[in-house]
Amino acid sequence: MPNLYSHLVLSKIFLEKKLLNVNENFDINNFYFGACVPDIGYFSGIERKITHFYESDPEDLFKNRTFFENSFLKGYKLHIHLDNIWKYEIRLKNNISIEKNAEIYNYFDSFLENRFDVKIDSFKSYIFKGECKFLKKLNIEENTCKNWKKTAFYTVSDFQLNEKYQKIIDSYLKILKIS
Repeated sequence: MPNLYSHLVLSKIFLEKKLLNVNENFDINNFYFGACVPDIGYFSGIERKITHFYESDPEDLFKNRTFFENSFLKGYKLHIHLDNIWKYEIRLKNNISIEKNAEIYNYFDSFLENRFDVKIDSFKSYIFKGECKFLKKLNIEENTCKNWKKTAFYTVSDFQLNEKYQKIIDSYLKILKIS
């Protein structure tokens, strides 16, 4: 459930720490694309139930997959995994309101940028090279995907320590084994 930037940075960390099983038939563009595209609904009005597979497996949509599709699905599944951990282990256990949750997401973005010194724009070329045609299987039009790519990137705010939010973020990162 973190923001686009947080999903991308966490995906990068998962790759670097080898927390994902990745082989040489791996496409980084479609991996990063898959890691953030489930949140396309925030920019396009697509319902969350269409883009977030909580009760089924997105791999069921892709039979006889290419390595591009496998890479996309690795990112997509990581996105859902990170969302589920946030929702069930952080937000619900700490009784965090949706409004407060949005504030924490923004804080999380600025914390990650400050800690890892990775700019959101460093992911643009990967996302722009990701295959919009994969979203056809979700009944999402290619133009919707292309427009989302143009508008999905935003400015991460400057980091200002918030001890309460930091405690929440630290517990999330500990669960992810990234602390």
